Amino acid sequence: MKFALPIATTCLGLAVCAPLGAAPDPPASIDLSDLPGALIDDIVVPVPREIFLSLDKLGDQDWAAQLKDSDFDKLGGRDQVALLFGVVVADGFVAVQAEDREAVIDIGRHVSRLAKALGVADAVSAHAAAIVDAAEADDWDGVRAELDRVQESVRAQMRAMRDEHLAELVSAGGWLRGTEAASALIAADYRREDAEILHQPDLAKHIAAQLAGAESSPLTEALAHGLGEITPLLSLKGGVPEYAVEKVHTVTAGLVRRIIDNAAK
Repeated sequence: MKFALPIATTCLGLAVCAPLGAAPDPPASIDLSDLPGALIDDIVVPVPREIFLSLDKLGDQDWAAQLKDSDFDKLGGRDQVALLFGVVVADGFVAVQAEDREAVIDIGRHVSRLAKALGVADAVSAHAAAIVDAAEADDWDGVRAELDRVQESVRAQMRAMRDEHLAELVSAGGWLRGTEAASALIAADYRREDAEILHQPDLAKHIAAQLAGAESSPLTEALAHGLGEITPLLSLKGGVPEYAVEKVHTVTAGLVRRIIDNAAK
């Protein structure tokens, strides 16, 4: 049976019914069967668009401060590439929020390279080119739409190739990067009601299980361990306290950095 949980417990407080670029008030609850997230074992893993729309309710933020260096020279195994693909797509949404044209253009190029490494270049080449074109025109809504489409295309192609676990890792990478950004923004100006969007223990446990089922490597083991550290913090009732938000940020930032740095190993 598909989970239909209060909005604060999953999907980082989604606002997916709004037009791109809008900042609606999030509903009190939501039927997850209506969401475009990745459905995996009856859990809906939010795609980056959903995550970053949810952060609009936090008001104006210093998105430029959330941009990071995600350049990489070499790529590791396919599990790492799939995780990195999710991270890069989520980085694209950070860059859009910051309206950083050059960062988005770089991310469009990264998307092309990673898709080729995953053997799905044909499924995303048009989307990757459209990301660059939209960024050059400062069409931020267009960039968001293409980032969303490129991740959906990659996941669909992987499933067609019977690489479902790689599709799941793409979602996991995007969730980790989105949670890193969310926890950083919440920690910078902590309010308990804002921290409720991090209360998502079932989702964290599910992603940890997916990682545990991936091919064993120092990277996947580190990710599973890190998720084990933060899952109890995301399970706290009555709101995620400030110390827990800071810990979640520290752990997710370290995991995202590990995914990126592993590309060079």
